[in-house]
Amino acid sequence: MPRIIFLPALLFTMASHAQLQQACIKMDSPFFINSALGGFVQTADGGYASVGTFSETNDGNSDIGITKFDANGNVQWMHQLNATGSVGAYAYAAVPTADGGLAIAGPHYLLGGVFIAKLDADGIVEWANTYTSPDYTVQPNIYFDSFVQMNDGGFAYLLTQSTISRGYCVLRTDANGEILWSDEVRFTYFASDLAELPNGDLILSGWESQGAALTMRKDGLTGATEWMHWFKGENENFGVNGVTIGPDSTIVLVGECAVPVLGERLHLCAMGLSPDGTPLWMTKVSTADHGGGWEVATHPDGGYVIAGRSFDFSTLAEIAPTVTRLTNDGQLEWSKRYTPTGLLTSWMTRISVADDGDLLVSGYDADDTDYPQLLRKLGPDGSSCPYCPSQDTGSYVALTPIIAPEQGFMSAGPWAISQPTPFTLTDHTAQVVADICGTTAVEEYPEPVLATVAPNPCEDRCTITLSSALAQRPVVIELRDALGRIVHRQRATGQANTIDIASLPAASYSYRIVEGNTTLATGKLHVMRP
Repeated sequence: MPRIIFLPALLFTMASHAQLQQACIKMDSPFFINSALGGFVQTADGGYASVGTFSETNDGNSDIGITKFDANGNVQWMHQLNATGSVGAYAYAAVPTADGGLAIAGPHYLLGGVFIAKLDADGIVEWANTYTSPDYTVQPNIYFDSFVQMNDGGFAYLLTQSTISRGYCVLRTDANGEILWSDEVRFTYFASDLAELPNGDLILSGWESQGAALTMRKDGLTGATEWMHWFKGENENFGVNGVTIGPDSTIVLVGECAVPVLGERLHLCAMGLSPDGTPLWMTKVSTADHGGGWEVATHPDGGYVIAGRSFDFSTLAEIAPTVTRLTNDGQLEWSKRYTPTGLLTSWMTRISVADDGDLLVSGYDADDTDYPQLLRKLGPDGSSCPYCPSQDTGSYVALTPIIAPEQGFMSAGPWAISQPTPFTLTDHTAQVVADICGTTAVEEYPEPVLATVAPNPCEDRCTITLSSALAQRPVVIELRDALGRIVHRQRATGQANTIDIASLPAASYSYRIVEGNTTLATGKLHVMRP
């Protein structure tokens, strides 16, 4: 799910049967600052786009910088966009559009609002609008706000109203940027994220100063509020940073939680809700002395992957990113902490899933004053390349989720008016550099077949055949249902393994070949009944 701090995909695509190796990559571009705030997105042509702030003097006077890469990571173009003839518009998000172009969004400080601009595949602006309030200056909080394209082609933008009179403003437009509706709700902390349900409704989230996570469901076309609740653990405060929609429209919130006692450390927490707002489960993962979750994505093979960070208060300089994977019902599969060579302080705050199921995480190097982009491509089990080692971490505790008492808020209603906003474009195609801390060498090899199922579909029994390499390892075969629950588990006893599925209902299941906490192979098994 796209957010205002965006998800990476650079250099990690499949090209015919060639696959780029896992690597950790440091992107650094002259004139780019805070580029991690814009991140990377995959484009319709199989390439990638990078969006960030652009400053030739690094004096705080910045424009918009957009870099387009092909599928192999080669720079195609780099553009500087200047709004209304002066600095003050920053891009902190990009989403690929159905017509092959891009939409970018961010604050327009000069006009006191936020903008959305639609670009074609060559980075040329097709239209751009700035959205302001007649009653106050809109001052978005770049670390929490969220921008998505809806399934109907329109856009939704969630932002913190300001750092003074806090709360959120949400904006909904059509595909041409015309306002469908806007809404403002004032409370005492920040907006954080939004996501679209399959029926087009919006889920909005935020932090509340009393230690509860604000979550609201709105009709996507009219903006009517369907429900609003504050959630927390039975004995834990909860602040939410990210939202995703899982199987059966489950709403999954991730963030930080802590026992409300002075000095208590923060931990990563996740909560599952039904579409009507009923709490389903809550999970706490202790990754270090201090930690939290920043972004969550739904994995197509089941479960949720979360990008976060952790550090020990005794060594504050060593801040390291974490990646955690939960099952569909919130149980911990694994959590890993990554320590890249040569970097004392790095944050990985965004995560997405590649077409091959690998995990793409992004962040920045906080030791560098220009905050260049850092990327990692990890396996579905969190495994990393030798240049960005990891260690298993995290202890799991199931919490009792509750609906907290209603907090104070005020609904102020519509706020947005729009005006066309011209941009001037300057080309800087030759001015992007990449510092690779690892390898991006291309290896040509066929995808190995590690496990097969026959017959498939099957009725009472089937055989899972492992490759000779897997058969020599102490692996376990697991079957999981659509909710990620383990319904069958047995130790492999050679290459051919008979699986008794007579007691399982007719359905599609995923099988996993696991060794310890590491998944070595996955696939689908279909059970049918006469």
